Amino acid sequence: MCNCSYKIPNGLSKMSVLDIKNEKEANREVRLADINHIHSSKSLIQPKKSSKQFKELLIAQKKMEEERKRRRQEMEQKKMLRIQNRKERNKLMQKVTKKGQPLMRHRIKLLLNGLVNKKS
Repeated sequence: MCNCSYKIPNGLSKMSVLDIKNEKEANREVRLADINHIHSSKSLIQPKKSSKQFKELLIAQKKMEEERKRRRQEMEQKKMLRIQNRKERNKLMQKVTKKGQPLMRHRIKLLLNGLVNKKS
């Protein structure tokens, strides 16, 4: 027995250093086994409702952003088409004869092309 000045509480026996090390090692192995079990059974763990809602919110925001981007692109294409038509129309409207009279042939052709394009 050891000549220690402190008292050991009733019900507890003195443990050797080896016993303490063995107990710590056993506890460590149990903890590692628990961690491995948790990692292997992640499919059993259900995600929280809030995280599911958050993911749904992100998906909805992404869809809205894609829709906005698509609409902006369509508007930009329409704008470019209008600008191109305006340039063509202005170019044809500026043509004049030597006396300064407008060439009606170009204007009539432009209007007819516009009507044909609207029908189709």
